[in-house]
This record gives sequence, structure tokens and C-alpha cells, in this order.
Amino acid sequence: MYEVVSCLTNEHDHYHVLIAVILCVFGCLVTGRLFIRTKRNSSFIHSLHWVFLSAVVGGCTIWATHFVAMIGYQPLVDHAYDPLLTLSSLFLAIVMSFIGFALAASTQRSFLIEIGGAILGAGIASMHFLGMKAFIVAGDKAWDPALVNASIFFSLFFGALAFNRMARPVTRFCRYGGIIALIIGIALTHFTAMGALTIYPNPTLFVPPSMLPDTMLIIGVVSLIALVIGSGLSVHLLDNRQQTETQQFFRHLSQHDALTGLPHYHYLLSKHEDRLQDMPEDSNQIAVIKVELSGLEQVRTVHGPAVSDAIVKVIAERLNNITGPNEIIARGRQDRLVAVKAEIINEQQLDNFITRLQGEFTDPVSVMGHVVTVDFKAGATLFPQDTSAPEQILGHAEMALNRALQSHTKAIEFYDPKIDESHRSRNALSMELRHAIERDELELYYQPQIDVMSGNLIGFEVLIRWIHPERGMVSPVDFIPIAEETGLITPIGEWVLHTACREAASWKNPYKIVVNVAPAQLARGDLPHIILDILGETGLDAKRLELEITETSIIEDHNHTLSIVRQLKQLGISIAMDDFGTGYSSLSMLQSFPFDKIKIDRSFISGVRDNPQSAAISRATIVLADGLQIKTLAEGVEDENDLSFLQEHGCQEAQGYFFGKPVPVQEIRDIVNADLEDQNDEDGGKVFQLSNLRR
Repeated sequence: MYEVVSCLTNEHDHYHVLIAVILCVFGCLVTGRLFIRTKRNSSFIHSLHWVFLSAVVGGCTIWATHFVAMIGYQPLVDHAYDPLLTLSSLFLAIVMSFIGFALAASTQRSFLIEIGGAILGAGIASMHFLGMKAFIVAGDKAWDPALVNASIFFSLFFGALAFNRMARPVTRFCRYGGIIALIIGIALTHFTAMGALTIYPNPTLFVPPSMLPDTMLIIGVVSLIALVIGSGLSVHLLDNRQQTETQQFFRHLSQHDALTGLPHYHYLLSKHEDRLQDMPEDSNQIAVIKVELSGLEQVRTVHGPAVSDAIVKVIAERLNNITGPNEIIARGRQDRLVAVKAEIINEQQLDNFITRLQGEFTDPVSVMGHVVTVDFKAGATLFPQDTSAPEQILGHAEMALNRALQSHTKAIEFYDPKIDESHRSRNALSMELRHAIERDELELYYQPQIDVMSGNLIGFEVLIRWIHPERGMVSPVDFIPIAEETGLITPIGEWVLHTACREAASWKNPYKIVVNVAPAQLARGDLPHIILDILGETGLDAKRLELEITETSIIEDHNHTLSIVRQLKQLGISIAMDDFGTGYSSLSMLQSFPFDKIKIDRSFISGVRDNPQSAAISRATIVLADGLQIKTLAEGVEDENDLSFLQEHGCQEAQGYFFGKPVPVQEIRDIVNADLEDQNDEDGGKVFQLSNLRR
């Protein structure tokens, strides 16, 4: 490397070398920044635009660095530059740069990035040696092959390294490392190749007068590089400015509502969350009032969304115009606004603020040729009185608003933890219930049903339980109504049918199972097909399946329910009417529906001998069913007195705690799989029934 150092120190003007280095550094910095932009654009056209700019600026930087350094080269013989070859070397540098940048920009992770960098490096070396061919001297040129090869290696290696760091950054500083690698590659290639050159004076050779002298070349180089790098830098800065403006626009758009221009409530909350968390409990209160533009949904249906949007905008402007110090109006979700008042010292301040808000709803809104009245409904909460957690503020206001919307007399409700937390718990239960089946949290319990006269076990009613991982056993009274409201009762009901039928089909003894069918299941026309598929899949005999339906199911759609019941009967399934006498029972219902059984509700059976009214209703139901040739089953049998009453009046079947509580399937498997002859004694099986089924 002695030749390289000697050439740089003894054969170059240091002033021109410094200028070349400055041009190289500045040009590579701009080139690197432009190339990085290609990796940020998913659009092919935009990426190609930045590739082209990178190639032009990069190629000109390579070319200008070479020729400015060549002007500082002092070979001690006459010399000049071939115009055509000089321009050709510029074109070659730009083309090779374009190929390298385009290849690297076409991928995110493959080795094409490094290959593209190597092509750029090849462009650096090719441009150098073509430029040296354009260097006309009055002498003979001799090249050191080792140094020539070294210069080519440096160009390829540092080109690949530069692209690797710029396109695969590990940290944000890696890209600057890539730019530094590009600078080193250009400089090292040039001066190593120059060290490989030796010029021997030859008196027989001369420089043609048509060649470019140093003075003209330096004017052209400096002018070109200033124009190209300046243009590239201008485009880069202008794009940065446009990008910054775009980012600011989208940031404002994400933080403010496009329709009303009001800030989003969640943006306000996140902006002031730290200050809210540090507020002491005895500080002045902050009221958050969620306002519903009641009646807007009807306006949207009748007049269209454009009119409803215009109304929201007008109301928002009205409320925003009346705000004073420590007051702000924000946009909530859907047709809701959020009013916030801080530094509340007494109730009078809060009342005045609410009165002002409500007053803006008094006058009708006139928009787009329509005059519309919008009602004021609101829910309010106080911070930190109601909660010390900022993220709960809006939820509390929402719960209070829901009560206001349900009220026919109150326009605004305040958060009440006793009422609202109960609703919150119910909503949480609803959300968790959606995953109960997939998490295997539901379990079936089985309660025995007994033949009243013989005392023999005849079957089991299937009851569902929810074993919650945190709440423990959740009562059906709590989650069944939620399932019915949310529509989850349908998949849960199918799961119960499938699980119960599969279990019963595995029993040694053919006891029947009784499953309750919800109104939502009966409302579906495909219930018979679903049950038929379940019976076919599980192998359970249809005669062992009994379905209970309620009076509610019948009343909701009498004809549809009758059609479904008849289809189920054709499959061989028994149908029982559940909780007879507690709802809208009528004789016409018993006449038109092909019931196999009537279940007398437990409210009439428990303690029946001590209640003349219950006894009269129970006797009448048994007599009525017997006349219609329908079996009766009494629920809620708790002692011998209840049982003896049923025996005296001819009730065929019964269930209740006297015979056994509902238990998991594991506790009845010994019974359902026992030998039938072992279940009977001299009195017809009563001993087994009483000793094995009571709990």
C-alpha cells in the first residue's frame, strides 16, 4: 500500500483532494437519504421515483469525486480529458447506480440487497477506469495488477456493506454507517487505483488540442454536482416537509372528530391521564357528562344520515359556544357528546353547567329544510369522587346514561355504584358466557325422576351448571336470562342436547333423559333436523328423549311451535309442558298441542297439604290431565307428605329433593350402569330408590 500513500501525499494537490472528499461526503449523505426513502414507499411508482433520484445523485457523486480528485492529480506531463469518454463515464456511473439501487429496493430481506450494493460498487470501479481512459497524457500508462484488483475488491465489498446497513438497519445509526461505508468505498477505490498507475513520459506523444483542460473540467464538474445534489436535497427536504404536514394532518384527524372539529374524548383522557392520577381525593371535582342526542336514530331513518350529521354538528357548535373556563365539549362515540367541567367546588356549579347544556336542546334544529327537535339525555360521573381510575370515568358515565335512556321522567342520571356495578357485573358475565363452551366451563347435572306408585327410577332431568374459574358455581337463574337476551341460549341449548344424548347413549340401562328447550330454539325451523342429527350421531333411541317446552314458547308463535312439536313427535320424542299453571295456561293449549306430559310447578307441590289453594290446583291439574290421557309429573317433592298427596290423587311421576338433588354425571354412573335385577327388592325397588338417590 506504499504506492497508494505515496501517490496521495506526493502526487495530489491536497486542496483539490479536500474538495473531492467534501463533495463525496455531502453527495453520499444525500444519496443515502434518498435511497432510504425507497424502502418507505409501498407504491411501485413512488419507489421508482426515489430510485431514479438516488441513482442520479449517487452517480454524479461518484463521477464528481473522481474528476475533482483527478484535477488535483499532478503527473508532471501534459494532460487533458476526452470529452466523449468523460461524459460516458458519467452515464455509466448513473446507469450502474440505478441498477444497483433498483435491485436493492425490490426486496426487503433477501440477498438482492447486497447484490445491488455490489453492482453499485462495480459501477464505482467501472466509472473510475473509464474515466482514467478519458485521461489523456503525453506518456505511457502502466498499471499494478495487484492494486487494480484491490481497488475493485474495495468497491464491491464496501458497496455491499453500504446497502446492507442502509436497508437492514439494526438501530437508527446503522443507516449512517451505511453512508460512511459508501464514502469509504468511493474514496478507497479511487486512491487505490490511482496508486496502481505509473506514467512514463513519452516525447513522441502529445495531447490533442480538442481535449478538455483542467479549468473547463472543474467548472463543468462543480456546476453539475451543485445542480444535481442541490436538486436532490431540495426534493428530499420538500418531501420531508410534505410528509410532516401529512403526519400533522392525520395526527389532528386522529385526535379530533372530522364532523364537528371537537377533540375525541379518549384523546383528552390520554393527554391528561397523568395529571388525573396524581389528583388527591379531597381536590376539586371534575364532572364528566355523556350526552345522548336522543331521537337522532329516528331522524337518520326518516331523513337520512346527512341530516343527522348536520344536526350533530349544530348541537356540537351550540354546546361549544357556551363553554367557559375549565369547561370543554368533546366527541364521544356514535350520537354522543361528552361535556367536561373541572374545578367544581359545590353542587350549584355543576347544576348550572347541566342547566346550560340542557338549555341548548330546547330550541329545534333547522337543517337542510328540516326542523327537528332533539331531546337531552345524559349520564354524569364525578372524578375522583366516583373513581380514582381515569380509565373508568367514561364507563361510569355510560352506565348512568343507560339508566337515563330507560327512564321516562329523568333527563340525566348520576353514577350510582349500587345500581351500576350490578349492571356492570351482569355485562361482564355476558361477555364471559360467550366463551364458556369453548373453555369447557359448562357442566350437566342430573336430577332423578321417580314413578310415584312404584318408587322406581324412570329417568333424569338434565340441568345445566356453569363452573366459572373465578366466580365458582354460577346459578342458572343468573346466566340463563343473559343467554336468552344475547342469543347464546341457542348454541348452549344445542351443546346440552348433544352432551346429554351422548352420555345417556353410553348407559347400560335405558333411562330416559329430559331436556328443556328454550323459546329461541323452538323459533328456529331446523330444530327437528338438529335433534335428528344428534340422535344419529350419538346413537340414542328417540324414545328415551323427552323435551320440555314452556308456555312462553307457545304464545310467541302458536302455529310455528305446533308445527315443530308435531315434527318432533314424529321422530318418537316425548313432549312435556313445563311449569304448568304459572303462566298463561289455557285449556285450548292442551287441546291443540300433543303433549305427553304436564309438569306441575314446584310452587304448588312443596307443602301442598298445608296449602288448600295449592292442593286444589294440583288436584284439578291431575284430574284434567287424566281426562286428556296426559301424564303428570310433580316438581318440588320435599317430604313424605308431598309424596303421599300425589299417590292419593293419582299423579304418575315426581321429582324433588326428597328423591335426590341434581348431581354431576359421575355420581349417577353406578346407578345407570347397575344390573336391573339388583335394583328391585320385595317391595318393588323402593329400598334402592330411597337409599341410593336421596341426597
